[in-house]
Amino acid sequence: MNHGCIERERLALLSIKHDLIDDYGVLSSWGIEEDKGDCCKWTGISCSNRTGHITMLDLQFGLLKGKISHSLLELRHLTHLDLSFNNFGGTHFPADNNCSLSELRYLDLYDANFSGTISPLLANLSSLQYLNMSYNHFHDLANIDWLGLSSLSYLVLSGNPLVNPSDWLQIVNKLPHLESLILSSCFSGDVIPPTLSPINSSSSLSSLVLSNNNLVIRSMHPWLSNISQNIVQLDLSSNLLQGPILAEIGNMISLELLDLANTSLVGGIPRSFGNMSRLAALDLSNNNLGVPLSHLIQNLSGYAEKSLVLLWVSGARLTGLLPDLTRFSSLRDLELGNNLLNGTIDKSIGRLSKLEILDLSWNSLNGLISEDHFSNLSILKELDLSGNFLIWNVSLNWVPPFHLEKINLRSNNLGPHFPKWLRSQKNYSSLDISDSGISDSIPWWFWDSYSTYVHSYLNISHNNLSGTLPHISFSRIYFSNYLVIDMSSNHFNGPLPLPLSVDSPFIYLDLSRNLFSGIIPDLWIRGKGLVFLNLANNNLIGKIPAAIGSLSELETLNLGNNALSGPLPLALKNCTKLRFMDLSGNELSGNVPTWIGESLTSLQYLSLRSNQFYGSMPSQVCQLKHVQILDLSVNNITGTIPYCLKNLTLVLWKGQNYKSDKNLGQFRIIDLSSNKIGGEIPREISSLSQIKQLNLSNNKLLGSIPEEIGCLKEMESLDLSHNHLSGRLPASMADLNFLNTLNLSYNGLSGRIPSSTQLQSFNASSFSNNLALCGLPLPQNCTEDGIPDPQPNHNGRYNQEDGDDFWKWYYTGMGVGFAVGFWGVSSTLLLKRSCRHAFFKLLDIFGDWVYVKKAICKRRLQQKFHG
Repeated sequence: MNHGCIERERLALLSIKHDLIDDYGVLSSWGIEEDKGDCCKWTGISCSNRTGHITMLDLQFGLLKGKISHSLLELRHLTHLDLSFNNFGGTHFPADNNCSLSELRYLDLYDANFSGTISPLLANLSSLQYLNMSYNHFHDLANIDWLGLSSLSYLVLSGNPLVNPSDWLQIVNKLPHLESLILSSCFSGDVIPPTLSPINSSSSLSSLVLSNNNLVIRSMHPWLSNISQNIVQLDLSSNLLQGPILAEIGNMISLELLDLANTSLVGGIPRSFGNMSRLAALDLSNNNLGVPLSHLIQNLSGYAEKSLVLLWVSGARLTGLLPDLTRFSSLRDLELGNNLLNGTIDKSIGRLSKLEILDLSWNSLNGLISEDHFSNLSILKELDLSGNFLIWNVSLNWVPPFHLEKINLRSNNLGPHFPKWLRSQKNYSSLDISDSGISDSIPWWFWDSYSTYVHSYLNISHNNLSGTLPHISFSRIYFSNYLVIDMSSNHFNGPLPLPLSVDSPFIYLDLSRNLFSGIIPDLWIRGKGLVFLNLANNNLIGKIPAAIGSLSELETLNLGNNALSGPLPLALKNCTKLRFMDLSGNELSGNVPTWIGESLTSLQYLSLRSNQFYGSMPSQVCQLKHVQILDLSVNNITGTIPYCLKNLTLVLWKGQNYKSDKNLGQFRIIDLSSNKIGGEIPREISSLSQIKQLNLSNNKLLGSIPEEIGCLKEMESLDLSHNHLSGRLPASMADLNFLNTLNLSYNGLSGRIPSSTQLQSFNASSFSNNLALCGLPLPQNCTEDGIPDPQPNHNGRYNQEDGDDFWKWYYTGMGVGFAVGFWGVSSTLLLKRSCRHAFFKLLDIFGDWVYVKKAICKRRLQQKFHG
């Protein structure tokens, strides 16, 4: 009989709620109101029908914050406590010195973000059967004295660093009822030395998970042989089991699940695997097996071929043809992607009637795909044949027997017509038919399905799809978690589809490299969850709409290579999460805004290349502490290079074009080329010690190259050409050992080129058209004073006759040039009166200017010496 809620325990629960932050209303049923009086009916609470005491508190996945009150210890009859998947912010779990929770049999604190000590509490939980302490920050779990819980059957301590693993595993031997042990991400180093006594005391141990540690193969042989009889689940994934698969594993006759993924295994599998009559799931993915798939299939033949349900061997460097797999009649999930398989796909695969997931992606498979390949696959849910050379040859009116949830046929040949059989697939959440040779328009029924069913991933990029996009666009679609839409690299035209209004926390939209035209409407962007927006390489005109400032989650914005004009909208400063912004190749104008550096401080990539920006480069740009690529080239920027550029200590860049889908971390790039920047190159630029490429060419820079240029030891490309630089090349340039591109041409540099392996390896054109450079790779030798010698002949000695001929023609050309120039000017002055008047007026002005300058200089000298 239910006695209702006990008042003392109800008050304890209210105290617990008081200390919690409940952003999602999980505890809304907990309250003091009259209709909430019975706490046994509150969310997450269960009470004993006999005594009325609270026996279960289950707040898992509540996303709660705050701390757990000591009032928890008032719930003395708790047998089940689950606080997993919350965030208690590193607070301490209530200390229990009076064995208040001694009746607990189930305790789950997985990923609850507790810290401090926990062992005093655990030592008193003698009735505990289930314990999960994974991914917290308790600092006393390495002390194993508390692990005397004789009733424990399920132990999970993943994500807790355990100092002495040998002692740990010996203590585990003393847990006679232990059935499941999960110690993922706990150890480092050789954690099971050969001298360790084997785990054989716990005859009930059936599940062992030691994934993501640093187990090594030499320590596993004697240990595995002693746990082989009763183990049902063995997970050693993400370890260092280098070498062949252990023969002892083949003797585990009770094994149902074996996970050896990502363990650097080499070679095939032992023949004994075929005798594992209960083996249902085998994962050998991400290894270096390097054997034909037929070898693996042959050694699985026997009892295992009847029991195997899941076979995962993706990314394992399997070779050869795809063999007949029909003997594995129970297969539901077959994943062989990212291997080296070749040849055709046999039609017999269509007889695996229980198959739900088929992944043969990213191999070198070829040939035709016909309707026979899917004849009996009526319950197939996921199909991934992407990255192969397959040609689909199905009838125009084919209706598949399956109803797929995920369709990935990237780089298959589905065209030239849009695949009509997709019309029968109404339940898919993910569709990728990119780069599939389709040259067609998209039929109406395809868009109609998007207004009725839930889809979260659509990739139809890199085809020859044409036509306009319907105005239904994506505004009538409901998306729960995320939305990815990639229609890039097609021939869609007309205006942008209206409107984009999607309620989803993560939206990725790529319409780049099409023929869209017109303006970006101010009301077009309403998806506040928009994280990625790429409209580059279209024919869009007009201003960037101010509404873009409402995209508070935007991280990537690419509007490059359109015909957008006007200044940058001030509202863009509100997109404070922007990491990538490419507005290059437009007709944008105005000053480079100061708010870019003040508000968009998360930027890693900034390109305003090839626009019409003017004015000086604002010093606020130096506040972009995370910028990796900074490109302001091909504008009308004036002024000087800010000295504060030294603050960009993480700067990364590249003078050529770069792509937004690449890892920015490999670049260190600054490009200010083709502007009107003057002044000297600041010495502070030498602080950018990690810079890879620097382009300051085609400006009006003066002075010498900073002596400290050699501090940029990571430099791979340096272009200072077409400026007004003068003086000698710094000797420290010889320290630029990674240079593979150098251009110093068209300056006024002089003197000897410093000697180094890199500098002398460049073509002479890298130093051409300077004032007086000499030394290799230029043909001019240097004198002892570092000035050019006369040009030597082919045998290295001066030829007097060659010299006489040279000076003869030199003076002849000078005379002819003087005569032509003199009579050209004189005849103009004699014959044209207006030119004569203008010329002599200019002489008068010049004379006055010389007189004034002379007077000023004289006055200054008098002041200097006499007063």
